[in-house]
Parts: sequence; structure tokens; C-alpha cells
Amino acid sequence: MSNYTNPWQISCTGSSGAIGVISLQSASQNTISLSNLSTGISFNNDPYTISPNFKRYEMIDSREDIVALSVTWKRLRDNRDNVPIYANSLLSADVYAAVTSSDRERANQIRDYFSKKIMLWTLKEFKLSQYRQDLSELIHSDGKKISEKMLPIAFRLPEFYEYDIEFDKFKQDVTLELKHFNSGTHVKSNVLTPVKCFYKSNKRIKQFEYWFKDGYGNANMVVIDPKNPLKHIWDKLFDSEQLQIEASYCPKKYDDLQYYQLLNWKLA
Repeated sequence: MSNYTNPWQISCTGSSGAIGVISLQSASQNTISLSNLSTGISFNNDPYTISPNFKRYEMIDSREDIVALSVTWKRLRDNRDNVPIYANSLLSADVYAAVTSSDRERANQIRDYFSKKIMLWTLKEFKLSQYRQDLSELIHSDGKKISEKMLPIAFRLPEFYEYDIEFDKFKQDVTLELKHFNSGTHVKSNVLTPVKCFYKSNKRIKQFEYWFKDGYGNANMVVIDPKNPLKHIWDKLFDSEQLQIEASYCPKKYDDLQYYQLLNWKLA
């Protein structure tokens, strides 16, 4: 267990202009206190002493880049069988103490990758979702003073990075624009070559994506629910050299990739 004391500090600004600080000490001390800097009044950890008219804007001050902490946390989770103390929180003192220079280098790689990607989205005038706006804010900060709302993005960022890197490799095997494209959904049977399977997990979606290419190099995608009881059979079929699939071929677009999503499909 780390001996670090109070590596985290959350600043709160009230609607009246009063500023408070919440100090989160290490897990071994397990102490939370709230003080009003303008009055010196201590509220301890009783939430009911705070007026409902007091609006808090919480910021997290860290001695370590939050992205590096996220890289460390993922490394600990991925190797949890070999780690005596498994950290159970991104803001855990165990995670803070376990950060290595390699984790910081990985964090810099992640920042550089997404910074370039955001620049490309902007140049191509893609409409940035709220998630991508928040991602841009996190990536272009120093990661040591961030709003609390950034924690979920920071937590998942190493996973998103790995997904995007592999997806970029997949796009090199297919055409980005659909050839012999017909607008609208068309029911047809087509011979497809399996290319890559991805597990996509975010706030809205948890699904396996099975990607194929057709004779023109077009990307085609079949979605399988993780709870599908026949998924193990489908996985064996996906190892085949080719599959003939009859489906409703629905044209879709994901950033610069045009592809067909297969709906109501069956093996022909």
C-alpha cells in the first residue's frame, strides 16, 4: 500500500463566489473533509450541512497526468493475476504509486494520436459530438487539472486507442468509398471474405462487430450481441475463407469509411 498522502484535491466554487476544497486522503487514512476557504468553516463529511443553493463546480488537481494514470490502471487490470494489490479506482493511491515512465510514454502516444485525429476531423469539417469535444478538451490539457466529468473518458481512453489503432489497420484492407454503390437498402446474396472482429464497448453500445470485404473491396459488417448463445458457432464460421450471406445490405458511414451493415442476414 502506498504511503502517499492526499494526492488528490477537488476545488469547488459556489454561486456566491466562495471557494471550497475537498481533500481526499489515501485509502489507509480514509478521511474526507470539506472546508470553506473564505470563512474557515469546516463541514467535515456531513453532506447535509451544505446549502442546496450552493452550486459546486468540481475540478481535480493531480500531481500525475490523468491519462498516464489511466494507462497504469489498464495495465494493472490486464495483469491483475500478477499484481499483489489490485487497484480498484483510477484515483487510488495504489494506481498513483504504480505509474512508470513507460506508462507516461504510452500516455503521450495516446495524446499525440488523438490530437492528430481531432485535427483531421476538424479539417474535414466533421461535426464533433459532445464526446469528441470532451475528448479534445482532455487531450489538449496537461491532464493534471481536469473537470470531474472527464474521468469516464480518461478511464476508457487506452481501450479506445487500442480499438482505433486496430481499426485503422483494418481500413487499409478495404476501400474507403463503396464501389458500385447503390443508395438505399438492398436485399441480396453476396460472397464475403472475413477480415477482422472487434468488440465495441462504450456508454451506448456493447457489441461484437464482424467485418468482411466483398469482391470489390467494400467493407461489410455483421453485429452480434455478446449474449447471443450461438456466438461460439458463429466464431468458428468466421474463421472460414469465405461465407455467402443473404441480407439486407444497408449503406452506412463511419467518419471516412463507407460500408454495408448487414441486417436480417442468413447464410445462403
